Amino acid sequence: RSPVDYRESMLELLQLATPEMEESSLNNRTETRKLFRTLVARVHPDKHPKDVERATRLCQDVQIFYDKCLTSTPKPKKKARTSSSPNSSACPFDFNASNKWPHIDFHKPHAAHGTTAELACMVAFQCINSRGAIAHGKKTELCYTNKYVTTEAKRLTSVRMVFDSFGGTKELDDIEDIKQELMSRGAVVSTSFCPSDGFLDANPTMGHQNDYLIIGWTQLPAGEVWLVRPLHQRGTVVPSPVHVAIGQFGIDECCLAPTNDFDNIPWEDGPYYDGNMKGCEEKWRTCTKIIFFLSSWAELEPIMKTVGTINTNSSSPNITIRNKEKIAHSRKGRLRSFGWIEEKKKWKLCFEFIDV
Repeated sequence: RSPVDYRESMLELLQLATPEMEESSLNNRTETRKLFRTLVARVHPDKHPKDVERATRLCQDVQIFYDKCLTSTPKPKKKARTSSSPNSSACPFDFNASNKWPHIDFHKPHAAHGTTAELACMVAFQCINSRGAIAHGKKTELCYTNKYVTTEAKRLTSVRMVFDSFGGTKELDDIEDIKQELMSRGAVVSTSFCPSDGFLDANPTMGHQNDYLIIGWTQLPAGEVWLVRPLHQRGTVVPSPVHVAIGQFGIDECCLAPTNDFDNIPWEDGPYYDGNMKGCEEKWRTCTKIIFFLSSWAELEPIMKTVGTINTNSSSPNITIRNKEKIAHSRKGRLRSFGWIEEKKKWKLCFEFIDV
């Protein structure tokens, strides 16, 4: 189908919810997304409790069709991109998220084969897991697994739907915006990549899939390229990023990123104690120990339940201490001292971190 056909289809789709919508409204992506959310709200399974299965299928089909129209509809003309010239960009010569955050593990979840929905879901959760590691500040113990993704793919059939389920999706279609997002918050997902058969033959680790993780960019003699994570992987050996030229095969026409910063998702196994880190939000993540002063026995009770019996010997069980305002910020520790401080009228607990 031609771009014009997709534009007409997009208009017809959105007019189901907003009959008075005019074609000129398609030039405003913000307005288009708003109208689409109105349509989805009408067909959402929650609004049709007597026919949830059919409503779920319809909602998924509408999302897939909308994404296809969105990536195939010409965008309104805007200021020419100049980032393909190294000297014209405010961004560095090259960037790789794996170098800035070496604790990121991009290969979880991993599935070399699957349905279109499963592969889209996999790439979305690769992005989420990697950003979770950034929020956590180190290698994660917990992540979204293949089993979880396979289950979620039954209802979340696109990258956008996955990100929306976590609070929202940011759409990026400008090279400078994509680069800024990569440098500040991590990998993004291209949902508009349509490689040729020749490109796929030359890059066997890629596949017939529109959704790919972009993790950075670099400069080659022939020009600037994106660093794209391959779809296929053998075992735990992480393949090198594939080079895709800026603008090639629509790679940067529509990139998506989650709006969630994943600061309030646990990325480390428990048991947990959520402490008040006010005044030392960053310092406590690098120190060797931390002290809590608790005013009442009631405040002490959660720790008692966590460690069983309070003791300070070497057999004291590990406990994951988290910032109660940002539970992604957590560290493993052991209780080293405990007692009542009469002058302060408070319980004093000293934890020693074991991940130093």
